[in-house]
Amino acid sequence: MIRIIKTLLTILLLTHNYSLLTITAAPTIPRDAAEAMGTITVSWQGRVCPLQTLAADFTKDIYGSASFRGLTAEQVLAGYIFYGEQWMMEAPDLDRHRDAIMSVRRGEFLSDIPTFSMPVSMLSLFSLMNEQVQSRDYPAFSSTCYKIVAWQREHGRGVVPEPWRAELERRYNITPVTRPLFIFCMVMAVVSLLMMWKRRKPHLERGGMAVAAAVLATYIGVRWTLTGTVQMTNGYETMLLAALMVMAVSLGVSWRMRLALPFGFIAAGFFLLVSSFGFIDSSLGGMMPVLNSPLLAVHVSTVMLAYALLTLTCLSSLAAFLGMDKGRMRQVSLLFLYPALAMLCIGIFVGAVWAEVSWGTYWGWDPKEVWALITMMVYAIPFHDRSLPVLRRPAAFHAFILLAFLTLLMTYFGVNWFLGGQHAYA
Repeated sequence: MIRIIKTLLTILLLTHNYSLLTITAAPTIPRDAAEAMGTITVSWQGRVCPLQTLAADFTKDIYGSASFRGLTAEQVLAGYIFYGEQWMMEAPDLDRHRDAIMSVRRGEFLSDIPTFSMPVSMLSLFSLMNEQVQSRDYPAFSSTCYKIVAWQREHGRGVVPEPWRAELERRYNITPVTRPLFIFCMVMAVVSLLMMWKRRKPHLERGGMAVAAAVLATYIGVRWTLTGTVQMTNGYETMLLAALMVMAVSLGVSWRMRLALPFGFIAAGFFLLVSSFGFIDSSLGGMMPVLNSPLLAVHVSTVMLAYALLTLTCLSSLAAFLGMDKGRMRQVSLLFLYPALAMLCIGIFVGAVWAEVSWGTYWGWDPKEVWALITMMVYAIPFHDRSLPVLRRPAAFHAFILLAFLTLLMTYFGVNWFLGGQHAYA
């Protein structure tokens, strides 16, 4: 028996050592040297930002995360720059990512590094840095990086981000927010339900909701500061906005209806979870020209408020089928449905005005427009219960609301994934 245990331990140890060899097979530079390289300023996606941001976007594109096997995004990028052949073997789905990888390996990003009449070309500097990496002279490598940064800051004032802004972006890139906030919301949803069951006062839940809203608002504010554009320009930003609006609405309504707190945590957690998926583009990009309009904030904010309220409506109906009083939940659902439909109508109207300004027509039968109209018409049906008396029955009403939510999912997610159109960025 002892010999068998020893054999199993030996196998486990060998397997563990093999896995460590596999994990560290692709070489790269030390973390501090990679951090120095990440401070170099580069022009990326219409912005002037630290090279660390390019590295984070590159790593997310290849691996779906801003880190890989314990390595930072800068270390991953450095691996592909200085040890390209070995790192090609680490790339999943190489055919799909080949263009991005080869672009890095060929050093095409070097042309995007502003030199401000530097006496030495960036290609020559990176050739020198490559020699320093191959000889493992990492202090000299870091010194070269910091000299480039010092030159850029001295000769690129007004173009190169100020040190505080560059540091803010560095911290933004390395600080995860959406996934931890999602976990926090799910935990607080359970806590809120337990507190309701024990009939305790909801001070803890309200405090948790306020903290979550403050963290999310700060996160959105940091993105706004770094990009200089209102955070309503793509799917990632609108999901963050929807989560924040759910939190705000739930916190306000909770003083009259305590059930809004667990509903709010669940709905906000849903938006945060989807926003943290790898296929959602969370990069700090510039604004598309068509979005540069004062109508952007009005249109997007009203529509996302409507979606947030409709999500709470769906949760109310779901709770009815999970054992809560169906008649009471019908009233709760209607409480959210009235303002939701009003906001959706306003949002569609403002969007039509904006479309006429931008595209020369109020209505172009774009898939997003069509499905927004379908969603509005479907959610208007419960208000015609005199013509449809079946919807006066709570069970039928809740079943309809749950099915109606599918139209919202199709409008917000399905159109982008399956149909495309002029609103595919939204």
